[in-house]
Formats: sequence, structure tokens, C-alpha cells
Amino acid sequence: MGLFDAVKRALGLGAPADKASGNASPPTPAATQGAPGTALPQVPGWDGPASADPERAAAVTELMGCVTHSAFGLQAYEAASFVNALDELIAADAIEDSIAILRRAALVLPDHKDLRLRLARLYMRRYDNESARRLWEGFTADDGLAAEANFRLAEIAEREGRHADAASHYQRALAYDFGYPNAQQRAQSLRSHLPAPRKAAAATVGGVEGTASVGLEAPEGYDLKHPLGRGGYGTVYLAADVVLRRDVAIKFLHPHLTRDERRVAAFFDEARLVARLQNPGIVRIYDLAVEQRVIVMEYMTRGTLRDRLSAGRALTPVAAFGVATRLLATLSQLHDAGIVHRDLKPSNILFRSDGSVVVGDFGVATLESGSAGRAAGTVLYMAPEQKRGDAVVDRRADLYAVGLLLAEMLAGGLPVGSGSRVLEPDAFLAMLPAAARDVAEPVLRGLLAVEPGARTASADEALPRVRAARRQLQSAEIVPDLMAELARFSEATGVALPDLESR
Repeated sequence: MGLFDAVKRALGLGAPADKASGNASPPTPAATQGAPGTALPQVPGWDGPASADPERAAAVTELMGCVTHSAFGLQAYEAASFVNALDELIAADAIEDSIAILRRAALVLPDHKDLRLRLARLYMRRYDNESARRLWEGFTADDGLAAEANFRLAEIAEREGRHADAASHYQRALAYDFGYPNAQQRAQSLRSHLPAPRKAAAATVGGVEGTASVGLEAPEGYDLKHPLGRGGYGTVYLAADVVLRRDVAIKFLHPHLTRDERRVAAFFDEARLVARLQNPGIVRIYDLAVEQRVIVMEYMTRGTLRDRLSAGRALTPVAAFGVATRLLATLSQLHDAGIVHRDLKPSNILFRSDGSVVVGDFGVATLESGSAGRAAGTVLYMAPEQKRGDAVVDRRADLYAVGLLLAEMLAGGLPVGSGSRVLEPDAFLAMLPAAARDVAEPVLRGLLAVEPGARTASADEALPRVRAARRQLQSAEIVPDLMAELARFSEATGVALPDLESR
């Protein structure tokens, strides 16, 4: 049985019908080409197989007969016989014939992802840059294909001599998949073609109070501005990306750690971990400079939660629960991936220009399966089991930190001595404003339970409670304003309001 017959069977057409049956029969070709007895379908714009090999020409003719059949559709395209025959044709470098077949199939299945992906890859092999670009641009919004799409768009830009665009796409490919094959090497090789950075981009930055910044040198193509903050592994600077004309954050490994290969490996493991997660609630990684011990990251224009809590200022209850909701949504994916952050604190919670909440600094993050209880993190925001050095520290330590952050956002601070002592939830609840205490209490008692076994077990369990509390607080804010507006309306119009108190 030939391929054409196999696809017909997959379509449920059976054998060709005679006139009496009334069923549709396969088209009867008017000419032959390729192997003896192989019919050539009449397809407008198709001149027959490009291959001179008789067997390959016969396979091309059968495939074209399939895609031009009136019953051709999704089921026929995804039939194993069709897919295998097409794969064999592509593997044999029959590029022109494969493109012709897929283009004809695309008339019936214009939005089929696999079909468009095959075409995009074939156009790359044919060096048809314009056709390939149109298809790859459509895949940049697909998380599963964004890395490959940006890599291919970078290749096209390189072919056309647009080196800055190529560098940008390679960076985006690495942001989606830091280990994407050959992306780092290709990005590095472009450096000689990029515009020379301004002299200041390679200048050292003088010491700034509170930072160890003497002797730092920016990677080529970046212009250091000023320090943003300092963590356990490095100092973060605001910098300008000279080529792409955007602000970025550059994290330098502390100089005293650069000679410790274990610390250096951990520093870059953080970047690879963050790049792999692809979560909108996690800071984006743009580039690495391994020799200079540098990570180039997304710059958060609206600062950190620490900035918002400065001088003991509390957030509104609705805003506080909004931040907690976004943190828990991000932690849900982290924990599902088996990762425990272990250092959630106000300076590691950042805000994008659109107000979205982002988690940063994964320097002490670890896999939950191998999470030993060594005292990693910031003491003030550690869970009791972290402070004790328990044998196992799991996702519930992150949930305790969220409880601390929520309490601090609501109260404007934490109880005195909470960093050196383990406090019961009542100590945190006593600091809350009366307007938020009743709503927050069940949430905080679950998150701040001293023993992990008594604590809320997962971010997924905490999320609906936090969302419900936020809705309740929003209602408490809206209803008084609504009642005041109704009272003003009543006074102005003389229309009496219903007695809501008795209902």
C-alpha cells in the first residue's frame, strides 16, 4: 500500500470508489513524472518534483497528491505515514520539494504550529531570510519556542549585517534558555562588530559609601552609573546598555569571592537558575560576563519593597495583600519546580514600571530535595527551622518569610527582637492596625506558625486565603465611600435612603 493509500485510509476514505458508489475518489493526474507509473497531480504553480532521483521524486509526488486531495486536513497531516514520509524527505535535503508540499498544506492549515515551524526551519536552510523572519517573529511570544525563534532571528540579522539586532536577539534567546546551544558563543563573537562603547563604559568606578566598588570594571558595551545595593554575593549597579539603549542592573561578584571557585560557580548557577525559570514574577537575566564575574539583569525602575517601607511607613492593607498575592503566585511555580528561595526579604522584592511584583536575588536558593538546614539567608526573615539549623528546610520556610513580609507591610515594621528570638504569631498580630487585624489574623496564624508542621503547607493553599482577605479589605474601603456618596445624593435630591441597618 502506497503513502497516498495510507493517508486515505487514515481519512476513512477506503479504496477509490466507482461511479455507482457516489463517493469522492482521489484526483486522476493527467501526467506522470519520476518513477514509472507515478502520477503527477495537477497543482497550479507546481512544476513537479525538483529531485532527479526517481524514488525521491515518487515520494514527493505522493505527498503532493495527499496535500492537494479535497479531503486533506488536520487528521491527514498528523497521520504517522505522512509525517514519516515528510521527515525522510527533509532528512534527504529535498528542501525545495519539502517547502512546496508544506506551502500547499498551509493553504488548508494556515495556523498549524508544527507546519509553520517546519517551514521556518526550511526557509533558514534555503537562506530565504524574509520568509523565515516572518514566521520566526510569530514564535517569539511562544514560551516553548521563544529561545529558538530569537536565535534564528539573530542568525538572520547576522546574515544581513545587522549586528546590533543580532546581539539583541541572542540576549533574548539566552534570557529564555541560558543553555541554548551556541548562543553564548555567537553573542561573544559579535563583539568585534558592535559599535565601540564610550570610554566611560570600561572605566573603573570609585568607591561609594556602603559599597566595596573600588576597581570594578564594566563589561564592554555597558556604562556604569551608580550602585543600587549590596547582597551576600555581590554589589548591584545601575548601568546603561550602550548598544540597546536601555538601563540594566549589573551584579558584580564581591572581589574577595572571585578567587573561590565554589563561590564563583554558585554565583553563575544563580543566573542560570533564574534564566531557566521563565516566570514573569522573577527578574530577567540578559547577559553574563564570566571572566569579569558579572551578571547583567533587568533593571526595576520602581525600586524595592524596602524603599516603600522606609522610615516605618506601612502599606495600605489592600496593597499589602496585593503584594503577598503576587509573591505567593511566583512561589507556587518555584516550589513546583522544587526550588526554595530561602532569602525573601524587602530588598529582594522589586517592582517593574507597570507595578508588577518581582522576586530577585537567588544567591542562596536551593533544590528542595537537597535543602540542608544551614543558616543561609537573612536572620531577620529566617523561619525558626532555619535559625535552629534543622536538618531539612523546605518550601514552608519561604511561606514563613511571606508571613513576615505581610506583617511588616501592614504594621510598618517587625516586633523588637524578632531577629534574635522566635516569636509566636500573637506578637506580630499585636502590631497590626485594628482595621486589618481581624482580616489578617487567620492568614498570618497559618503562615507564621512556629513549627513547620502547623504552618500553611503550600503557596497554593495560602493563595485563596490571601485573595479572599484582599477582596474583603477592598469591600471595606469601597462601602464607606459609597455610603457617603449616597448620603450626599440624598441630601441634594431629598430622596430618602433605605434603612440598611435593620436589614
